[in-house]
Amino acid sequence: FRDMEHFLKVSEAPLFSLVPDASFPCCNGEKGILTGSFVSEPLESTLVSFKGGQVHNMVPDAAEAVLAGITLEQAQNAVGDMLKVEEAENGIRFTAKGTACHAADPFNAVSAVERLASGLLKSGLVSGKTARILQFIADIQSDFQGTKAGVAADDKISTPLTLVVGVAKTVEG
Repeated sequence: FRDMEHFLKVSEAPLFSLVPDASFPCCNGEKGILTGSFVSEPLESTLVSFKGGQVHNMVPDAAEAVLAGITLEQAQNAVGDMLKVEEAENGIRFTAKGTACHAADPFNAVSAVERLASGLLKSGLVSGKTARILQFIADIQSDFQGTKAGVAADDKISTPLTLVVGVAKTVEG
């Protein structure tokens, strides 16, 4: 910000300024961001890991989970072509691909986290607490507007509220 320091030495601070942050036409408002965390109870030990996304304000384009206690053949038969399946060090790795997009306008994106959660649910390979948390993830990502989370909103001036699971991961179960 050395340019602003110099500007204020040689000129008065303006009463009003416009800082372009996007393409023309100028924005007259901007969505805020709320970054939150949902933390579950420890999940069944069959779910070794679940991870997807890198930043909170993007729809993730890749996600993977590792399940223990099943064979590669069981996994392939259970998921068909919904998810990629391969052997991993601690079990069977399931991989989902999606289409990344900024969280402000995710309606043309495909969440890899939602695709992975839904695929594992449909496969019948998860149950109990693991199935409940994956169902929660799948539900809140079903429309990117927060309908199933009970927070959908649209104020007629700005675009509808958007809700994305930008990062999902297991930590210590």
